[in-house]
Parts: sequence; C-alpha cells; structure tokens
Amino acid sequence: MTAFALRGRRTAADALLEREYAELKPEIVATVAAKLAAANVRLDAADLDAAYNQAWHALHTKLADGEAVDNHKGLLVSIAHRRALDEHRAIHPSRRADPEQLDELSGEPDVDQRLDDEMRLRQFIAGLRERLDRRELQAAALCYVYEYSRPEAARLIGVAPKRMEKIMDAVSRKLAPVIGEIRAGAWCEEHHSLVKAYALGLLDEEGERYALARDHLAECSSCRRSVLRVRGIAAIAPPVPLALGAIALLGAGAGAAGVGARGEGAAAGKEGGHSFLSEPRTKLAVAASVAVAALIALMLSLGGGGEEERPSRAGGETTPAVDARQQAAADARVRAARQARSNAAARAARRERAAAARRRAARERRAAAARRAALARANATPAPPPPPAPAPQPAPAPAPQPAPTPAQTPPPEPPPVRDGAEEFELR
Repeated sequence: MTAFALRGRRTAADALLEREYAELKPEIVATVAAKLAAANVRLDAADLDAAYNQAWHALHTKLADGEAVDNHKGLLVSIAHRRALDEHRAIHPSRRADPEQLDELSGEPDVDQRLDDEMRLRQFIAGLRERLDRRELQAAALCYVYEYSRPEAARLIGVAPKRMEKIMDAVSRKLAPVIGEIRAGAWCEEHHSLVKAYALGLLDEEGERYALARDHLAECSSCRRSVLRVRGIAAIAPPVPLALGAIALLGAGAGAAGVGARGEGAAAGKEGGHSFLSEPRTKLAVAASVAVAALIALMLSLGGGGEEERPSRAGGETTPAVDARQQAAADARVRAARQARSNAAARAARRERAAAARRRAARERRAAAARRAALARANATPAPPPPPAPAPQPAPAPAPQPAPTPAQTPPPEPPPVRDGAEEFELR
C-alpha cells in the first residue's frame, strides 16, 4: 500500500511537471531576474534556466514525498532566487565580505551626506550647462557620464580623434574652476550677480542666463530669499537718480538760503561771531549727508529684517514711491532691451563664425575631393611606353690602305740612232 501510494504521488508530480513547466517558465524567470536586478545582480539566461530547473526539482521532490504545497509559483520563485544568488556568489568570490567587516559597516545611511552629494551633483550639472558649448557638453556627457573612451565618443559625435582631444582638453580647463567653487562651497557667491540681475528683471526671459538663474533658484532656498529681499527694497526705496536729484534740490535750497543770509553772516562777522549754517557749502554737505544716511538706514532696515519681513503694499502709497517704481521698471526694461540686443548680436556673431567654419570645411572637402579625383585619374591613365633603344650602329669600315708606290724603273735606253752614214759603216 505504501509503495502504491508513493508511486501515485510521483505520478501526480510528473504530470504537474509536464503540465506547468513550460507554462510558468517565462513568468518565474522574469520575476527572478527583476529581484536580482533590484539587488544589482546580473546573471546570464543559462544561469537563470539552471536555477529554474533546480526549483522544479525541489518542488517535484516535495510533491513526491507527500508534502502539500499550496502556492507552486511562490515556492518556485523563492527557490530559483536563492539558487541564482548562490550561483552569483560562486562566480564572484572577491565580493564576499567577512563577518567582521559586516559589523563595521553602518546599516543607516548618512542622510546629510547624501543631500550634500545631490546638491553638488546639481551644481556640477549647472556648471556644465553654463560653461560649455553644445559640442563640449556632448563630449563631456559621453566621456564622464556614459564612460565612453575618447575615440568612441569622437566616432559618435562625428569628429576626428585629434579634434576630440582638443575638445576634452578645453572641457577640462573650463571645469577645473567649477569643481573648485563647488568644493569650496562658493557656488552661490559666484552666482550673486546673476541672481541679483534676475531679481531686478535685467535678464531676457528668452535668454540662456535667465534659464540658468531660474534653475539655480529652483534648488537654492537662500538665493530665493535674496531675490525676495532685493525685490522688496526695489519696490519701496527710490532709485539712485531720484535720490541724487533730491540731494541736488536740497543743495540748491541751501545755496539760496546762504545768499539770503549772507548779509546777516557779514554783520555777525563784523561783531566777531561766526554762523556755521550761513555757509552754502556746509549746508549742502549736511543735507547730502542726512539724505544718504536716511537712504542707507532704510535699505538696512529692509534688508536685515529676516525671512518673514515683507514690504507693506497698502493701497495708500505715496506718489514718490509710485514714481520710483515706475522709473525702476522703465530702467529695467531699457536694460533688458539693451541686454537682448547684446545677446542677439552675440548669437549673430556665433552664427557667422559657425557659417564661416562650415564654409571653410566645405572648401577643404572640395579640395580634398579634387586631389583624390586627380590622383584617381593619374592612376587610371597608362604610363607612356619607354622610348625605343637606339639600333646598334655597324662598326665603320676601315679606311682603304693606299696602294704601295711601285718602284721606279730606269728609263729605257734610247734606241740607237741609225742614219744613213752609219747604216753602211762597217763594224
């Protein structure tokens, strides 16, 4: 009976294996891979298949032994996940830590350090956007963020390797002061002028500096407080030209008063006395000092009031305050227009330089193409045959030898004279 029951359970386990092995495999393998990825563990598909097979072997053994398993999927995921971790630990023994080293590790993360690191990372990204142009930003992202080598980044961008070296050298020179400012904690101090210009409305809303200031203020609460403080002072305090005009008016009144009191001062001088307020220059200096001191006191009281202080904006504002705000707004618009024209001129100059560079590159490409075409034509034209060798000249015939001079023969003896007398002479 026991053998019969054991055989029945094994048969049921075999039937379950044949029915659900292929059906559950994609879901179980995907779940195990996701859990491993969450722990920064990567395994090959073959290793995951081996872990899945081991999980089914364990499930089959439990069912054959008569154990009740209500959740087949959960058991398969748990066993496959553990077997995959064992395989990963066996492949990477150098990553195993001793128990003594685990005791030294802190289980709680340093929240302050993490926040500081995130702030420094945001400042570094802002420095990249602020100091680098488009090509340098692409090169820095490929080399620093995605860890490409310089030749690989050069192929992706479409530049020569030597040009890529020059780009990265320029990136290193420009980022060195940025990293120094971030390490010294002087990032906000270096952007004080940018934040102040943003607060006074001097930046073009379509310009790049406006976007940089807005992104910086989105991350920095102290600079946001500075913007609110500056805007509050600009809304209430009169602009500098009006203050100087008031001082000039006070000086003119003091001069008139001095002219009226000149006679009294002279009379007092005759009597030996001296009137301090009878001098026009003295009154002008006193009035200017009082006006400047009042303006400085007003600015200090508004600027040092803390975060909660805000300038009152009651409905009964005086006319000088309204005129001051209007004048400040007009000045801001003029400066913004001037800045916009300057930015437009700079952009036009950059576009002209880029167009000139493109034209120069096109000329170089055409010249290179012409050289290649000339070289191709030269290679295609057959070389002229060599000149024929001169035919051998026969050797000159030897000059004829002069005939030997014949020996001179003596002249023949004249024949004897035979005349009539001698013809009959007896010999």
